[in-house]
Amino acid sequence: MQQKGEEDRVWYDIMEEEMKAYLGLNIVMGINQLPSYKDYRSKDLFLGNEGTKSIMTVRRYEKITEYLHVSDRANEPARRARNFDKLYKVREVITMARRNFNNNYKPNGKLAIDEAMIKWTGRLIIQAVFASQTN
Repeated sequence: MQQKGEEDRVWYDIMEEEMKAYLGLNIVMGINQLPSYKDYRSKDLFLGNEGTKSIMTVRRYEKITEYLHVSDRANEPARRARNFDKLYKVREVITMARRNFNNNYKPNGKLAIDEAMIKWTGRLIIQAVFASQTN
């Protein structure tokens, strides 16, 4: 809203419990994937999800998604700047997640990693970032 210089009459501040519900909904929607986030609130008996419907309206979900940022956009380096980071917008979340994974996940001796089920010769920037941080 600040960037656009406008006020959104539909928006109201979010509370901690509502943010937890929003994050939980996203986890559930990642596990039980449907073609559209609106499908979880469908009136169709075989498509809609009563739990999702009871947590939050589709309009509120859309508004939180629209305004959720996990970085300070005011300090974002310019694209051509020397310190530009392609993952700037999610860098803090990645750093926090990696720290928590390292502190809390201790794999045992039997661990298998399946790198790919489908051949792909492209390159992901996130792979290079993680590789440079582990060295």
